[in-house]
Amino acid sequence: MLQKIYFHLRNLYYNWLVFSHEFSFHHKQYSHRKFLYRLIYTND
Repeated sequence: MLQKIYFHLRNLYYNWLVFSHEFSFHHKQYSHRKFLYRLIYTND
């Protein structure tokens, strides 16, 4: 149960980080973030 809450909070935190990051460096970092997402979410 606690682990679920922890993962949920961590997820929210990372979403917020990504959002604020995207907000401040909108176009410059976009391709970099896309590349990171591909690394993280597709485990090829």
